[in-house]
Amino acid sequence: MKRKFTATLCLLFFSALTACGGQDIPAETAPTIRPAVFSQDAQDLLDVLGGDDTLAFFDYTVEEPIHSVSTEVWKYVDGSWKRYGHVFGNIEPGEYRMGFRLTSSGYEIFDISDSGHNTYTYQDPIDFDGSAVGGVTLGDFHSIDCATGLAVAVTFSDAPTD
Repeated sequence: MKRKFTATLCLLFFSALTACGGQDIPAETAPTIRPAVFSQDAQDLLDVLGGDDTLAFFDYTVEEPIHSVSTEVWKYVDGSWKRYGHVFGNIEPGEYRMGFRLTSSGYEIFDISDSGHNTYTYQDPIDFDGSAVGGVTLGDFHSIDCATGLAVAVTFSDAPTD
């Protein structure tokens, strides 16, 4: 039986994090996602590189039975949420870091592990002029009605990707 664990990061400026699960699972096997903590030197470097509200990093831990992770980028366009990007792959148990950055020309997803990193860049400008930072929202981001929005949905699964 395939089990999925979903954590949704709603990027109405990286402010809302929700976790949902389709089945009861032992707490010790559920992935945990938390804001990344950096040393002061690393934080100073991030600030120089534009580490304001447009850049956010999260650490996550996966254990058995998790075997794959999928990251989808969703954009609110013409009154509904539409998927604009999808990154997925197999994963081993361990500690990982993911990052997200909004730029004037689009957005980036960073996938970081002990063995290296990957950056996925989407050239797709988003007009956030006049927008405000949203609060923590529990539930499905698809039900959020807004003028402009960007969301990243991260799904962990016990099934490996093909």
